[in-house]
Amino acid sequence: MMKSASSPGRTRLGILLLAVLLVVAACSSQGDLVAAVNGESIYMADVEGPDDLVGGDVIDDQGEIIDRFEFLNRLHSLVITRVVVTKAEEEFGIHPDRDPLEGILEDTYDTVKTDLIELHGDYETALQQEGMTDHLVRLFIMTQETINLVYEELAAREGDLTAQEVEEVFESRRADLTEVCATHVLLDTQEEAEAVLERALAGEEIGALAAELSVEPDASETMGVLDCQAASAYVAEFAEAVIIAEVGVPHGPVESMFGFHVLVVTERDDPVLADHEADIRFEYNEERRSILIEEWFLRAASESDVQVEPQYGRWTTEPRPQVLLPS
Repeated sequence: MMKSASSPGRTRLGILLLAVLLVVAACSSQGDLVAAVNGESIYMADVEGPDDLVGGDVIDDQGEIIDRFEFLNRLHSLVITRVVVTKAEEEFGIHPDRDPLEGILEDTYDTVKTDLIELHGDYETALQQEGMTDHLVRLFIMTQETINLVYEELAAREGDLTAQEVEEVFESRRADLTEVCATHVLLDTQEEAEAVLERALAGEEIGALAAELSVEPDASETMGVLDCQAASAYVAEFAEAVIIAEVGVPHGPVESMFGFHVLVVTERDDPVLADHEADIRFEYNEERRSILIEEWFLRAASESDVQVEPQYGRWTTEPRPQVLLPS
């Protein structure tokens, strides 16, 4: 089942990336043939774009290129976009004229327009400030929502994290999620630490022992009290110890790069899986989103039939898909 992944936050971010990924120009095909992508032709008029295209003319009345680099950038964007659109339709049946995409586009457009108005006061001013046109806004939304639906299809194929995988991630982050307050005594040898542990277990106060015996600088003033913080802020051995030690009970000796510790956990906020499961799944999905889309796009680009007329540029997929200046 295909679902929309659109949201105001994601769309606003996408608008800022407009210069990176434009979309197929919906203008009449006329003038010289410039390129073809998977059987769909790109003509000079497509690169020039409609009258309201931001950036000025790149082609004069005689069809001569005025700005070579701007022309190349537009051609590159058109080629990349047609790779995305044609492969999305080929693999998943996703097309702007079909549901669910057809039903998403206007809602997303209204959201983007509202956001721009809130930022700039009115829509025309917003377009000028953002360096775009209504035409480009609509076209970008089309491509962005196509990519969103492609991701939903890819994610459905891969499946979500299992309960066991969520638990494994949770355990790997336990040190980051555990807030702890502790007091310790730092000694040079294990024998000294064992002797201090015996005294602490016999009832002597850990702070007093730290002030008397700890080799940690300023221990006589701090009495071995450490800042309350995430367990991961400590060295690994100490972090593991403050996670497993019984609160209020002397624990040790624990060896670290600094020496041998005897410690007492005075407070600890132990994390609960249920409180973090949603965040773990969200972060996993955000991370794999970029990975899955990038992998799909690179494959789509390598499998696409892209022909660029030699006088206008040349297509390559190495080291990344792009249109280069003519050889």
